Amino acid sequence: MAITYDITVAAKKTHPSAAWRVALGLNALVAAVGLTIKFAEAATTADPQFPTVFGRVANELCYFTIESNLIVVAVCVALAWRPRRWNWVAGAPRLTGLVCITVTGVVYYALLAGDQHYVGIAKVGDVLGHFVSPLLYIGTWLLGPRGLMLRRHVGQALVFPVLWIGLTLVRGAIIHIYPYGFVDVAANGYVAVLITIVVMLAAAGAMAAGAVRFDRRRTSAASLDRAVPAFEATLG
Repeated sequence: MAITYDITVAAKKTHPSAAWRVALGLNALVAAVGLTIKFAEAATTADPQFPTVFGRVANELCYFTIESNLIVVAVCVALAWRPRRWNWVAGAPRLTGLVCITVTGVVYYALLAGDQHYVGIAKVGDVLGHFVSPLLYIGTWLLGPRGLMLRRHVGQALVFPVLWIGLTLVRGAIIHIYPYGFVDVAANGYVAVLITIVVMLAAAGAMAAGAVRFDRRRTSAASLDRAVPAFEATLG
């Protein structure tokens, strides 16, 4: 006799643990503190390219690190506060956060960290935003409820990175300022920048697809573990 089990239904019936919700709250707090430090530093540090406080803070919002951590805060707060009412957040929004914050950490430490020389409170914000927040987010995803990430969410998770790239290139073409060297068309040329972007998007897509596959396989295994004992119990 075949045993069937609805994976998505099983996931929706899962009661998120208190510990997981606390971890989400901690992740949101860490990301929020890191963002606060970053914005405070931008607001109080003179920059000849952006002489006003508004201009410096607005420029800070153009960094992928900042936007990724904003997504982390929104997703973690929603799932920690109302996990069952807002369980849709555990689908595409959660996957978007996973892709973006992981890319943030990997790209920063692979390409950018060597050129940064933060000290004091700025160093704290740097570590929180680029290391602690990504690590916590990946951990809450690995240990949290499963089954709400679907294959169609892979494409949806890439919408935000694609929009960021488009807006960054348009903005750069207008004001000739780019948040990162690898998207600086003036320094590298369009061909090199576009090749870098394609490679990064391909890696992000593979990451999203792998995360969904992992999520679905873990859900299937966990559902079967619950279904088999229940079925055997009915046999007396």
